Amino acid sequence: MTAGSPAHSDTSSMPNDPVISATHRSIRWRIAIAAALALATAAVYAQVATFDFVSWDDPIYVFENEQVVKGLTFQGIAWAFISEHGANWHPLTGVSHMIDCTLFGVDRPGAHHLVNVAWHIVCVVLLFLVLEAMTAAPIRSAVVAALFALHPQHVESVAWISQRKDVLSTALMLLALWTYTRHVQRGGRKKYIAALILFAGALMAKPMVVMFPVLLVLLDVWPFNRWIGFAASPTNPQRPAPPRHTLKHLALEKIPFFALSLATGIGTILVQSDKEASVAFKVLSLGDRLAHAVVAYVQYIGKMFWPVDLTFLYPHPYMPYMTGSPRFSTLQIVGAAALLIAITVGFLFVARRYRYGIVGWLWFLVSVLPVIGFLQVGGQGIADRYTYVSFVGLFIILTWAAVDLLIRLKSLGPAPRVIAAILVAALLTAAATLTYQQVGTWRDSKTLYRHAIAVDHRVPVVHNNLANVLMEEGDYETAADVFREALALMPGFSKFHENLGRTLRELGRYDQVVYHFQRAAQLDSKSVEIQNDLAWILATHPDANIRNVPQAIQYAQHATRLTNFNDPGILDTLAAAYASGGRFDRAIEVSQHALQLLAQNPDPTMEQEIQQHMKLFRAAQPVIDHTLGNQSPEQ
Repeated sequence: MTAGSPAHSDTSSMPNDPVISATHRSIRWRIAIAAALALATAAVYAQVATFDFVSWDDPIYVFENEQVVKGLTFQGIAWAFISEHGANWHPLTGVSHMIDCTLFGVDRPGAHHLVNVAWHIVCVVLLFLVLEAMTAAPIRSAVVAALFALHPQHVESVAWISQRKDVLSTALMLLALWTYTRHVQRGGRKKYIAALILFAGALMAKPMVVMFPVLLVLLDVWPFNRWIGFAASPTNPQRPAPPRHTLKHLALEKIPFFALSLATGIGTILVQSDKEASVAFKVLSLGDRLAHAVVAYVQYIGKMFWPVDLTFLYPHPYMPYMTGSPRFSTLQIVGAAALLIAITVGFLFVARRYRYGIVGWLWFLVSVLPVIGFLQVGGQGIADRYTYVSFVGLFIILTWAAVDLLIRLKSLGPAPRVIAAILVAALLTAAATLTYQQVGTWRDSKTLYRHAIAVDHRVPVVHNNLANVLMEEGDYETAADVFREALALMPGFSKFHENLGRTLRELGRYDQVVYHFQRAAQLDSKSVEIQNDLAWILATHPDANIRNVPQAIQYAQHATRLTNFNDPGILDTLAAAYASGGRFDRAIEVSQHALQLLAQNPDPTMEQEIQQHMKLFRAAQPVIDHTLGNQSPEQ
């Protein structure tokens, strides 16, 4: 070796570079934290692998949706983008369910559940990485992500297959936020466009993320520190401070995002109005909506701190057909409003020193705003799924405030930090335990509804749904009892009378069937099915004490008028009613009209049945349906 030759190559010294070593350690730490978050989340939610579909929305979104169950097809994709389902337009969610049906069919609901869990894990890891990228605070970001992963109120978004839209839209939104963060920190038009495209995808998964542009404006205040209206804050040397701008510049930068939100918002309102999903103001006044919104915000905060008695349906107290629970008192409304104002003023007062406070608080208020009830859709007052994104703001406040408190207690030595670590571990353990228990309530429809009744027995629709499940299982006696509970809560609802009547029919108790069918017909005179079924029983039952010819003709005539005399099956019922009263010529005339309709739209089975009935009429004999006298095998 010559004297001028280097003893070692340049690359041999690179691992000793302190900057590179620190970067490597930072990457390893991120991977370790992300893996720990993913494993903890998976451990809590793994039980869903054995869960079934539930009858609350899952039929609409998955296993009874004709397009979805076919799997991923070009026709299905086109349908997802040009049609609505569930009174919403969310094509990417529909496509996601189609992919599941292609991979697993509908006979493996546990696999559909696990896909939801996988998306939730993606959201958890992305939240950690995004927060860490924005704040250079890995431990605090990990705590926020852990709270997000394990909070019991997020179970609904994960364990309910129909809420695929929640986890999918949030994952896309967080990806949009990550690329936007890179754009802020490093510049580049491509990153900005990528964020815009990902946000569009999030909107196509669930429109609730329409407030994302407002969140970007808030993040410009903290942690990006881009608004010159606030004094510059100290920056982490590992995160170069982004350029600072006027509020006008920052707002203009968000115009494409706001445009997407505006278009999606208008489209969603139009779709929901067209499907009559929105609750009219004549049903729920503006004053009632405002009063409820104020209290609802406080209810969400309360459930974040004390997540017990969680259920899939919290009925709106201002919609009497949903529940027997009382409306909010004036004291509740005023107290809630005063609390919200006090919190807002308090965070504004300390905003210059603790910017995360006002940003986190407004993140919460803004994220829930689209579903707080000003444009009410459905009968729920609040919903656990609406906290999936919004609670992130509150988790940030709690975590960053706790660290600030520890900094103030630094002079006391390591004891405060040790105590804080123990408290965090205990808190997360408690949250994981409660979440595990809450996940179990989504095992199947019966478990879900029984849990909901245990939480609040005053919700008649839940009793009705449980009874329907029991009916499907053949437990008619118990189903009848549960239907009666629904009727006791809401005696003026025709569907409950109809459902109880159908249950009693399975038990062969036709005197009670007639009573409840008649009550249903009185309460809903436009129900063709109930008018027709009632007419058939009154005309053809083997027991003369059950038959009532004048009423049978009355109900059958009403059903035929509702269908413009164009339904062969209902005309057959009318013919049977006439024959029961001895008016055989009229019965034959009606039957012939039914057969003429069937000639245009053939139905061989119905045609054969009507032909058999006509033979009886020509022989001056009425139709007697002996199956109506049979009781179910369970009796």
